[in-house]
Amino acid sequence: IRTVASFNAEIKFYSDYCTQMDEMLNAGKKRALYGGSTSGLAFGTIFLIFGVQLYYGMWLASVGALFQFELTVDATGCIETDVTVYMDKIMVPMMAMMMVMMQMSSMAMMASDAGAATEAAKELLSRFDRVSRIDPTSEDGARLPSVSGEISVRSVVFSYPTALDRPACRGYSLEIAAGQVVALCG
Repeated sequence: IRTVASFNAEIKFYSDYCTQMDEMLNAGKKRALYGGSTSGLAFGTIFLIFGVQLYYGMWLASVGALFQFELTVDATGCIETDVTVYMDKIMVPMMAMMMVMMQMSSMAMMASDAGAATEAAKELLSRFDRVSRIDPTSEDGARLPSVSGEISVRSVVFSYPTALDRPACRGYSLEIAAGQVVALCG
């Protein structure tokens, strides 16, 4: 805090912060566009396939492939009709496609989550494999003189970048003795 204020670097730090936030915003917009397009394509495909199946069913009905008529004359001379409708030619494929496409659309929506999980796993594993720049078990190296461990913060004035008109700290000062545990909340 003291270094930033003494070099009058608040504006530069704020500018750097804004640049990083803009990069994150642009990346988020791209992710949202990709996710929305993928989801829309998945659900649009379902309705397209249903439309094709209904069109095919209407075509089968128009050529008489869905119905079977059986006319019989009994002993009294009455005409009996037996009509069989083969709806399984339409309904079974529609139900099968509905089940398959719902699962595929769910998988498409989770594809972006799987990509993010893969990247997170790669980053985590690379941290495990990273070689430390220092050896914590080594006795070699320079020994520092006695360090008191006292911390002093004086006259801090701070506002969050999203609420510059409402300062969070107005001339805040804090003295922390060596070995003392302090928690700042808010």
